[in-house]
Amino acid sequence: MEPFFKPKKYILTVHDVNFMEEIAAENKNHEIIKRFKSKIERADIITYVSEYSKNQTHHYFNVKNKPEYVIYNGNPCEQLLDTNNFSPTNHPLNQHFFFSIGDFLARKNFLALVQMMEKMEDHILLLAGNDDKVYGDKIRDYIKDKNLENKVFLLGKISNSAKQYYLKNCTAFLFPSIREGFGLPPIEAMKFGKPVFLSNLTSLPEIGADVAFYWESFNPDTMKDFLFSKLDLFSKNQAFYTEKLKTRADFFSWEKAAKDYLRLYRE
Repeated sequence: MEPFFKPKKYILTVHDVNFMEEIAAENKNHEIIKRFKSKIERADIITYVSEYSKNQTHHYFNVKNKPEYVIYNGNPCEQLLDTNNFSPTNHPLNQHFFFSIGDFLARKNFLALVQMMEKMEDHILLLAGNDDKVYGDKIRDYIKDKNLENKVFLLGKISNSAKQYYLKNCTAFLFPSIREGFGLPPIEAMKFGKPVFLSNLTSLPEIGADVAFYWESFNPDTMKDFLFSKLDLFSKNQAFYTEKLKTRADFFSWEKAAKDYLRLYRE
């Protein structure tokens, strides 16, 4: 959302420029690209939510010599909610489950998780987020074609208390995204000390650092074997990993981000 007036000073915050990898190949003169270039020209200062988003921007655009800062997002789960009154109704309650959440877009790579679940016996997968999209239809069709209705459950949009319930009770949080400027859900899962499995792409290694586990392949068998080998490692060192995960989650603070932005505005 742009202000109606022309401010004398202009700070531009870049979350990602994924559009360059999704639309630029077909139309380098797309209106979105033109608008973004004009924002860069107007900006007196540019901030980024990750080093990755900064590097990605420099790869595609001429930023010139404008002052730049990386200011990480905070953790949406800084405040823990009471989930005792939440009762799931649309999936089995007596099975261990893996959990993931996000908008149903191809870059979230949820299909890789669903394909991995074909190899599973003792767990189910719960996917939350807006699935009323083309990619959601693709996931649903795959589940039906492969008879995975008892292994994969789409929860749709859920409340914050529901999200925290699933983060608190899941066996592990899975997030194989292939394009991510920051990645809020992984740090939410870290707050609960849960094993976090990410792709090794884009900003995710920067966010998960050395406390997350990283898939280097999306082959279903490889993903499954890696998942269970690291879950075994986690179970043998649970206190160590849980402390590191929670410490990493607390590194991302909205209070710290707000103070950094306030300092820039005052300057």
